[in-house]
Amino acid sequence: MSLATFFLVFTFINFLAITFNIFLFILIFKLNDKTRHPTIYIYNTIIANTLDTFFIFVTFLLPLLFDEKLYIVFRNVFGSTLTFVCTFFYEHVFYLTLPMIIHRCWLIRHPESKAFVGWKLWTICGVLAAISLIFLLIPYLSSCPVNINQRAFDFAVDCEEKHPLTQFQNDFLFVIPLLSFVLNIIVVLYLAQKRGEALRRRRLNVVSISSTSNVHQLPPLVTRSKTRQMYEQSLLRQSLFTTLFSLIYELSGFLLRFFRKDYQALSEDTQRLILYARLCLSSLLCFLVFFVGTPAIRKLVITKVKEILRGKPGHRSPTATVLV
Repeated sequence: MSLATFFLVFTFINFLAITFNIFLFILIFKLNDKTRHPTIYIYNTIIANTLDTFFIFVTFLLPLLFDEKLYIVFRNVFGSTLTFVCTFFYEHVFYLTLPMIIHRCWLIRHPESKAFVGWKLWTICGVLAAISLIFLLIPYLSSCPVNINQRAFDFAVDCEEKHPLTQFQNDFLFVIPLLSFVLNIIVVLYLAQKRGEALRRRRLNVVSISSTSNVHQLPPLVTRSKTRQMYEQSLLRQSLFTTLFSLIYELSGFLLRFFRKDYQALSEDTQRLILYARLCLSSLLCFLVFFVGTPAIRKLVITKVKEILRGKPGHRSPTATVLV
């Protein structure tokens, strides 16, 4: 595949990703009923992923149009800054999976808790962003910042050894999505077990009811409000899929570093394809999480697109769409 083809294909993918993110943000922002899903997490994810996708274009795609001399100047002037900014927005997305899964676990024990709402949740997201910023600023301001080398398909440093914080992140950053993913699976299994126990109790109740009356219908489960259940299910689904795709990206990067010699022995086209395929996974994160991974949002998006194509403004009841 020629460089021109690479540029056109992956630029088009990035354009579609940003367009989808903007469309989804407006769609969620204009919803009348925002109590059924974790909008603060969604806003953070969309904004961070959109900016990350834009800087992926500037850092990895735009240089495809440069000759070697121009790229050297571009990398020397802007490379480390673009690397810093791009990494910050990417990391913010999967750092969010930690408060998401902690939030979901907290709601199991404290279903009516207001600990993760409004300004409190914005503060948590802001603190995580500040911590991430500090961990990235220290290497960036040092004599050995990370400087992406688009030509070598590598996150390189212009010194003999990487900064300790950079090396630490390279070696252990995948632990965050891995831990979040394991916790998500545990929560899913726990909730499945609790629901199974509730269904078994209903069957026992119907036996005792039917023995004394003609009523054979299962009694309703004693649960929280439907709105609250939908919120919790949406939160768990977003956390699970964000963690899953982030984990795929991080583990693939870890394997490429671990088998660096084998990776570098591949042809230039193969190395380039692997690099840009991983970048596409990052750019398309919101599409994968909210459209592919969340059927209710997918239905919401498709419905809205049909309304736009038909030229209808689309009047919708506040409770017409349920995110599950």
